[in-house]
Amino acid sequence: MEQFASSNPNIKVVGVGILDSLGLAEDFNEVTGASNATMLWSESSELWDHYSVSSQHTTILLDGAGQEIERWNDFDAQDVSSAAS
Repeated sequence: MEQFASSNPNIKVVGVGILDSLGLAEDFNEVTGASNATMLWSESSELWDHYSVSSQHTTILLDGAGQEIERWNDFDAQDVSSAAS
């Protein structure tokens, strides 16, 4: 994801964590070095509920207005790049 974010500056990459603690989210961010992606964590599942996310590793491509274009149950850089173009 970090490499994808670095290679695609026209696509804003945001990771959202809710299932683990804030400490684990911070550890993930530190280990992955996700400096080109925005990493968010919340105690609430409100964002997941809003986008009907039922499992981790869900990737959702949104347009500039926040409307869903496509979704996947994993992250594949080529699929996201193709759908975004």
